[in-house]
Amino acid sequence: MADDSDGKEPLTDTESVASLGGLHFTIGSKLKLASFKSFALTNSLSQQEVDQFCIDLANFISNALQANGIPLPNNRWIQYTGDLEITQFQYLKVNYESYETWQLVTDHLHCNPNFNCSPHYDYCIFNAGD
Repeated sequence: MADDSDGKEPLTDTESVASLGGLHFTIGSKLKLASFKSFALTNSLSQQEVDQFCIDLANFISNALQANGIPLPNNRWIQYTGDLEITQFQYLKVNYESYETWQLVTDHLHCNPNFNCSPHYDYCIFNAGD
């Protein structure tokens, strides 16, 4: 696949799939690392939307860390700015056991910056390490 400088083209197949959580999660369709500012410009986000995203993401991750007994960095609530670097993946496969049937079920989640004429992002995965 082509590798375009705007970060919108997926990387090669060997670089686009990663298994997480003992094969319970698989992410794919990896895009290039980009600053959140460039993501915002590419997707025509206003400064208010960028600021709100950074606040919401910081709150989500800070709460998730605390809920899982992981200490906050320097014991301080996480704060992000537009300098945040992100790697987008446009595909997530989740294998889980259904509480209704007790059978293994697979969900496929896709991200699309133009789903029915508005952005559609289903998930956020973050590395709680360094």
